[in-house]
Amino acid sequence: MTNALVEEFSILAPFGKDNPKPVFADRNLKISRMWVIGKNQNVLRMTLVSEQGRPLSAIYFGDIEAMRTYLVEQYGTQEVEKAFHGRENNMQISIVYSPKINTYKDSETLQFEIQYYR
Repeated sequence: MTNALVEEFSILAPFGKDNPKPVFADRNLKISRMWVIGKNQNVLRMTLVSEQGRPLSAIYFGDIEAMRTYLVEQYGTQEVEKAFHGRENNMQISIVYSPKINTYKDSETLQFEIQYYR
C-alpha cells in the first residue's frame, strides 16, 4: 500500500451506502506501540509492523476499552502495558482497514483506519 495508490482510490468516490470505501485486510501484524489521543482521549493510535518488517501507522476510532480488554484476554495485562509504553512485546493483531492519507503540519503519511480487528 502506498500514498499514490490511496490517492488513486479517490476516482471511485463519492463513497456512501451504495458505494462503500475500499477496505483491505492484513494478518499477523506485530503491535509495536499504542497510545490514546484526542481531546476526549477516545482515539487509539498504533504503530504496527508487517511480517516483512515494515512499520505501519494505524488509528482506531471504535471502543478503545473493548480493544484493550480483547488484547488483555489474548496476551495478558503485562504485554498490553508494554505496548502502551512503547516497549518490546509479543502481541499481534489482524485488521480490516481503510487506507487514508493523514496530513498534519504539511506532512503526508499513510495511515490505516481500523474497522475490525482480532
